[in-house]
Amino acid sequence: VEGAVPSLARTLRHSDARVRRSAALALARIGTPATVEHLASLLREGDADLRVAVAAAIGGREMEGLTMPLVLAAERERDPRVLAEYYRAMGRLGTAPAVQALARAARPRRWRLWRRRLGGRLAALEGLKLAGGAAAIGTLEALLGDRESEVRRAAREALEDLDVL
Repeated sequence: VEGAVPSLARTLRHSDARVRRSAALALARIGTPATVEHLASLLREGDADLRVAVAAAIGGREMEGLTMPLVLAAERERDPRVLAEYYRAMGRLGTAPAVQALARAARPRRWRLWRRRLGGRLAALEGLKLAGGAAAIGTLEALLGDRESEVRRAAREALEDLDVL
């Protein structure tokens, strides 16, 4: 299957969006280090639907190389639907940098300085639940005292799902 990676990478430049999407999902399913560079470029440059599809296919330890591209893409992302899928992908990866980025995104900010609205915070909480582990649980526990009732509720539900509460 690794031998197909160069051909699939060339197919990412095809004129038909359906072909590009199929090639991107095939690369994500292969999920080896050889696919990381190609998937990372799609997270930066693909259209919104393609970015969502690629992020939804990311998961597992073999794709840890996508952690930083996901973190950087999430910092630049303006589309809340894409951002939510990036956060879920980070949670599925569950690496320490991904959990740190999710914790930063979930934390409250002063309203004037905070670009990400409540929906982004809730998506980051979902990513933390997917990641599990001590760092994610610690962040979720801290968010039980958040000023936003929806954040408190989501943190409580995530901790219940993780059998912590």
